[in-house]
Formats: sequence, C-alpha cells, structure tokens
Amino acid sequence: MQSSHTYVKELELLILDKLLPVYEKYYQAKNIKDSLKDINPDLLAQIKSKKKLPALLVEKQAWLWV
Repeated sequence: MQSSHTYVKELELLILDKLLPVYEKYYQAKNIKDSLKDINPDLLAQIKSKKKLPALLVEKQAWLWV
C-alpha cells in the first residue's frame, strides 16, 4: 500500500511541478491566452491551493543539528 501511495504522490508532483508549467509556457509561446481552458476547473483550484510559497516567503524554521 505504501509503495502505491508514494507512486501516486510522486506522479502528482511531476505533473504539478514539471509538466503543467511547461504546458503553460508552450501555450504562452504560441500566443494562446486561455491555455488552461481544457483542464477541469475543480482540479485547477486544487492545484492552486497546493502551490508552494517561494523560499523567501516561507517562515523561518529553527533547525537543530545534532
């Protein structure tokens, strides 16, 4: 069960972090304004809610090095 969960999580990260940005850049290069119109709006809302903050905006964490 754990390996399938890991596989799904890695696949999701690949799509969100690598493929979707390339897809958007491709359509921007072709001057197509609404590149995300064929993607389910509910899915897009979930994607936007999962976006990570840039490292400079993330609250600093105290790391303990042992």
